[in-house]
Amino acid sequence: LRGGSDLPQGWEERVHQPSGRVYYVNHNERTTTWDRPAPVHEPRHAPAAPMPAATAAQAAVNDKIGMVKGFVSRYNQNLQSTYGSRVEEAARGKPLSEILLMAVGDRSHPNRAPAV
Repeated sequence: LRGGSDLPQGWEERVHQPSGRVYYVNHNERTTTWDRPAPVHEPRHAPAAPMPAATAAQAAVNDKIGMVKGFVSRYNQNLQSTYGSRVEEAARGKPLSEILLMAVGDRSHPNRAPAV
């Protein structure tokens, strides 16, 4: 955009034709002003320091924990809506493998319905 390299990104300098006066267009916010914006000499935010390896590893673990908690929460909601609160109460405190067997039934007996 026209106007000089010291204008912030997204700004343009224009001339008001009837008066010959310079004004500035902020394309980011779709506004105009007669006042020149402050020049940009430094980045607005200092770059973040690199994360130590241990912190990055912990963040990855926390992300995975969040995904598992989200899965369990959605699974419990699905169980609740499909089978009602009795299954949720029966599943409380049991390992996921046991809960899955409760939800789908014992596959060794294909005609047996899930326990409720």
